[in-house]
Amino acid sequence: EPLNRIVDDCLGSEMTIDSIRWGKSPQFKCSCDIERVWRALRLLPKEETQSIINEGKPVEMKCEFCGQFYSVTPEQITEKLFNS
Repeated sequence: EPLNRIVDDCLGSEMTIDSIRWGKSPQFKCSCDIERVWRALRLLPKEETQSIINEGKPVEMKCEFCGQFYSVTPEQITEKLFNS
């Protein structure tokens, strides 16, 4: 109780420890996007990227935080990394 009153005094009249504790719901939002896939592919040596393209299969990556899957085709890789 005394700690709650100290925190309430520090927060001011608009916000109390109870409004923070019970009025807010923590939310998780991942910042992953397809650009992270492109950055990862750009880090690979050109020969390895070319080998991936030659296999003819899409590259699939999964975000380890939120589980979102991303897929890019060999054609997209060629266009984005070699023709731009």
